[in-house]
Amino acid sequence: MKTSTASEPVSAELLTPAGGASGPAVPLISSSLLLLCLGHFSVDFYSGALATLQPLLVERYSLNLSQVGTLSGVFMLGSAVCQLFFGMISDRLPSRLFVVLGLLTAGVFLSSLGLARGYGELLMLALVGGMGVAAFHPLSTSQVTV
Repeated sequence: MKTSTASEPVSAELLTPAGGASGPAVPLISSSLLLLCLGHFSVDFYSGALATLQPLLVERYSLNLSQVGTLSGVFMLGSAVCQLFFGMISDRLPSRLFVVLGLLTAGVFLSSLGLARGYGELLMLALVGGMGVAAFHPLSTSQVTV
């Protein structure tokens, strides 16, 4: 494989067949892998957003420590516990729809935390946002092929 120098532009490396056999070169990193990586980054970014937003949520909604802990617990229930069930469902219904809808659900509901009108809505948004994170992970990791 050719290495680039400082004056040459960096391009995607290609994987050639073993043993010097002729054949088409295959990209080392496919566009679908890049999209899955970007999606995974986005979902994990939204997962960390709740912890980052907690001081702002405490101030805006006058939450006490037990309410903040419950909010985090509800998010983890939706995210971690529901991931098992989404994994079982995606084993039986392998659809990329889980990846797309999970990413959209996590993004929309966790981004809407600041729009909640009360603590009950905060809990609902955190739960559904966590379920979006849970829906994304099982099928997205199974889509990665080497």
